[in-house]
Amino acid sequence: MTKIKFRFEWFNEQKTGLHLIAEDDWNWRDYHAGSRAAAFNTISLAHPVTMLLDFSQHSRAKMPAGIAAHAQTFGKKITPNLDGNAIVIGLSQDDLTKIPRHDDGTLPTNDGVVYFVDDTDAAREILATLRRIEI
Repeated sequence: MTKIKFRFEWFNEQKTGLHLIAEDDWNWRDYHAGSRAAAFNTISLAHPVTMLLDFSQHSRAKMPAGIAAHAQTFGKKITPNLDGNAIVIGLSQDDLTKIPRHDDGTLPTNDGVVYFVDDTDAAREILATLRRIEI
């Protein structure tokens, strides 16, 4: 039996952030399966949702190869309620150097913008800015 090595939960009570958390020794196939499964939780909502990808808790010694290509899929609008933005938590400096970010540290994609932060407090601030909600 295959276990999806990402768990998901709502990041806030308003359900404007969907927190996808990497666990165990995951790979990119696990990420894509986990993000699709998590995205189905947004379908019945009447407001936009930002995906938060948390790599700060996984047990991998290093990220799987291909971070630059896969980062383009972070926040992808796979359901109508996903806003196309993503907030990535906990990537190492080495992994960040592999991603072609703009001078402000963000990565524009076809669907939105990917933001990179060190911790959930910084993620909460970006989400608040995106949603204009109190943190």
